[in-house]
Amino acid sequence: MGARGRSNVVVAVAVPLTPARAVGAPRRGRAAGCATLLLAVLVACGDRGTGAAAQASAPAVVTRDSAGVQIVENSGPRWSGGVPWRIAAAPSLEIGAASGAESDQLYGVQDAIRLEDGTIAIADGGTNRIRIYDRSGRHVRDLGGRGGGPGEFGMLGGIGRAGGRSIAAWDARRKRLTHFDADGRVIREIGVDSRYGLGLVSPAVGWFADGTPVITPGFAARDLLAAASGERRAPEHYLHVRLDGGIDTVAVLRGREEFVIRQGRSLSAPQVPFGRASHGAAGGDAFFGGESDRFEVRQWSPSGELLRVIRAAVEPRPVTPEHVTRYEAEQREAAQRRNRVAAMVSAFAAAAGSEDADLPHRETLPFFDRILVDRTGHLWVKEFGFESEPGRWQVFGPDGGWLGALSTPAGFRVTDIGHDYVLGVDVDSLGVERVRLYALAR
Repeated sequence: MGARGRSNVVVAVAVPLTPARAVGAPRRGRAAGCATLLLAVLVACGDRGTGAAAQASAPAVVTRDSAGVQIVENSGPRWSGGVPWRIAAAPSLEIGAASGAESDQLYGVQDAIRLEDGTIAIADGGTNRIRIYDRSGRHVRDLGGRGGGPGEFGMLGGIGRAGGRSIAAWDARRKRLTHFDADGRVIREIGVDSRYGLGLVSPAVGWFADGTPVITPGFAARDLLAAASGERRAPEHYLHVRLDGGIDTVAVLRGREEFVIRQGRSLSAPQVPFGRASHGAAGGDAFFGGESDRFEVRQWSPSGELLRVIRAAVEPRPVTPEHVTRYEAEQREAAQRRNRVAAMVSAFAAAAGSEDADLPHRETLPFFDRILVDRTGHLWVKEFGFESEPGRWQVFGPDGGWLGALSTPAGFRVTDIGHDYVLGVDVDSLGVERVRLYALAR
């Protein structure tokens, strides 16, 4: 995979560790094993031509294990000095246009995924439709639409794969999961019981292999109305919607750092500039989540069992005057988008303006701002960055080992990563949205 030869020492030591507690629907627990001490030295064989000196300088991966929870400590990337994976400079496929056929105009893209046969499915939030395109980019059909009937959506909040060619879709407003077969027929609809108390809008943040989503409960007006003015950090719950309509709590992380501002009868809660937040993603049969206070990502099973903790030795980056200037510029550029959102929840939102710039900012940048899992089980963690600069992703193998960094084009929001492609959404200066596919060489 382009990693240079290395000699990695892996030490596994069992120490007491309290497993994460999953709340919600009951689940099977893992029996806690007695503490044992393991010491293993593993020598990884790489490029035969690099020599012993290169192997000795390669970073070590230290693994500790206790009660079935693995902790992976990475001191550096394996790609250092080697040949990493590469993303093509230009897209091999582009869908979306400023004018032309209605099927070529995208608005409010929530998700874009690629199916096993090369078909591209796009969750178009503006029309509440799933737009299907063949591998050449030709529009084939639309699924769904606005409404409450079978296969329709109150708010299309994300799509995922349910097997090779079937599509799973989540209605974030009606809290309903729908599965479509390869021909676009509805084969399953599952509603979530109202007793779970989800918010007005509950977005999907990732998908398991069986086509079930991980969601967050969404905005609860009563919680914000009860919050005191000033800084706060409410917990973020990540919930697995099962095929029987039940819900398991997969993880509970500390949410974003925000500042509650009250102005008369209205209030807002903008994020603290360069504030920390939680991020999550699902893939295969695992959920990954972390808080950007430090470079650490945890892995859970769909039922909420903590399996692994992945850490990387990444130094914090100080916030500079240039960062502040760029942050304020992006806030001004996003003012129209914020105002559109504020109009939708005007009872609880104050117009975001100059008061945001007066909020105290953090002294260091968050460690990351997105997490994704690709189709091969690799974890991608995006370093904090601005929309106007290329995205820098740190990639970890299925074993939690740190491989190295990749860059994606500036302004490109990645939605799906396969063995040989990266798919995502780009928005130009006029607001025209395009879904682009880039080749990925591993």
